[in-house]
Amino acid sequence: MTTALMRRMHARGASTIAALSSGESALRTRRRLSLLRGRFGAADERNGLWRLRFAPEWLDLSKLPRGGRVFDETPSVLDVARESDFDMPLFSETQTRGRGRRGRRWLSVPAGAILFAMKIRRPKSPLGLPLAVGVGILRALESDVDDALRLKWPNDILDSAGRKVGGVLAEMLGDSAVIGAGVNLLMTDELRSALGRPAAGLVSRLDAPQRRNFRASAVANAAMDAAAEFERAGVKHFLHDALSRHIAGVGEEIFFHGGDGRMRRGEFAGFGERGELLLRGRDGIEAHISGEFAEDGGRA
Repeated sequence: MTTALMRRMHARGASTIAALSSGESALRTRRRLSLLRGRFGAADERNGLWRLRFAPEWLDLSKLPRGGRVFDETPSVLDVARESDFDMPLFSETQTRGRGRRGRRWLSVPAGAILFAMKIRRPKSPLGLPLAVGVGILRALESDVDDALRLKWPNDILDSAGRKVGGVLAEMLGDSAVIGAGVNLLMTDELRSALGRPAAGLVSRLDAPQRRNFRASAVANAAMDAAAEFERAGVKHFLHDALSRHIAGVGEEIFFHGGDGRMRRGEFAGFGERGELLLRGRDGIEAHISGEFAEDGGRA
């Protein structure tokens, strides 16, 4: 299967698509390719023909953690995990209503991101789980990308320029935590415009190899391992070890929007016993279970 062949597809997706199957059914290939049309610059139409701007590496269940599942499209893979009995990661090629914290939308290029969700039964410290899973994701990627990725409390993954490349969202469902995570591999001008904030992908060019199955497997396995380690070690031990290496802003002065809507300024002093953020101000240390750094990246 050549890149040139992948880049030429009829608007209805007919004859050439059968040649793209590469071991899977032409019907599924056609369905998957249709997800790219008109979505954040993944493909564009010229004179009645759709041209792919990159050669998608579709997720292959045989290369992902055992027991998981792959969906071509979901409204939100986090919501699918909420309704599922599966504990192992569920992956999605794309989402139509992906979401982040505080009702924000999660957007990505179809077949250009790692999107997965999983359940953790009876977590001891659910507040710190997004950071723990984020630490696992960074561990998986730190030897694979030429950038110093960092975590921003409570759930953002940033590149060295402070642009968001991924995030983790945790929600409680009964006595289980449902964890959703996304890492952008590809970034297009169309997606960046739709996001309306600094964002980036881990792959610098659309024509560069994504190594998507390898990275998806590594990230999901590392996320599961980190969550298990976090449950064994507890908040203070696990996050203390991660502070200097993976978490941005510790020991620095930051602006912080608290869950009560007030803006605060103080030193990011680390984490409490439950995973809450500790902010040292003129009146001592405050513990926050909700809120976020200022939009300029959290630095004063």
